[in-house]
Amino acid sequence: MVCTRSAITASALTYIINSSPDFYNMSHNNLWLEENSEWFGKAHIINDWWNVADDIRKAYDPDFRNNIELSEEKLITASNAWQKFSSSKHLCLFTHARNTADIMAYAKKNNLPVKVITTTMGNNSHHFINAFLRREYNEYMNSFDEQFEIWKYIYYQLSKQDEVWQESYDYCFQMSDWLHKPSSLYTTLNVQNCSDINIWTQQYLKWNDSDDIVNPQNCSLKKDIARSMELLTWLYNTNTSPQQSGSEKIKFAILLYQNYHKNYTNDPITLVNDVQKKLGIDLTNNV
Repeated sequence: MVCTRSAITASALTYIINSSPDFYNMSHNNLWLEENSEWFGKAHIINDWWNVADDIRKAYDPDFRNNIELSEEKLITASNAWQKFSSSKHLCLFTHARNTADIMAYAKKNNLPVKVITTTMGNNSHHFINAFLRREYNEYMNSFDEQFEIWKYIYYQLSKQDEVWQESYDYCFQMSDWLHKPSSLYTTLNVQNCSDINIWTQQYLKWNDSDDIVNPQNCSLKKDIARSMELLTWLYNTNTSPQQSGSEKIKFAILLYQNYHKNYTNDPITLVNDVQKKLGIDLTNNV
């Protein structure tokens, strides 16, 4: 069961896992959905119910999927529904439930065949900022106000929320694990590989304008907001480490944004070094 916050393409992770021959990978409903952001363009996303048969859908309902807390009763009901279903395979489900420690305890207490997978944005998340912004800023989610608020939201996800999602899990993957090297997931999960999954992930990335995996080469000010956020995320990811405190990372992120918008240098090393000097602490991996 993939437990995740919104907008970091974890529905694609669910699809990739279900594509293993060991999983129930039959299609019963339309796979692709679209979400339109008036600021950042169209996002192509996965229909979370695409392969859930009617006998399971009663247990895997919107409450199961969308609530941030999953109850013991609902977990038992969904597990029982699957075990009664006429399949000898596994099934991966997606939920926004955050009480992962509880879910793992419920599974152990009731001897349920449930494994919890959590997700983080992770070290290479700058490659997927286009898709992230399209999901987060649309008529259903958030309105675009100004650039710093977007950056504040991104660095909060990286500095705080990534830590939250690494507190309790059976497996934890970062975005690049399933979007850049999906075959490695099957090895980690010890299930059969879907040999063609890279073809699908390449299409997914292309449709969401996230197929360019070349790191930014300079720090020139970008007029395109998504490109600016991509660059800032790259600078943040490559110049912070788990050893630094959350408050240090946040100070670094804020000053990084401020110096970037001064647009006085195209050199990322100079920009980062200047930020570090102003903070007076060793924040980076490169120094």
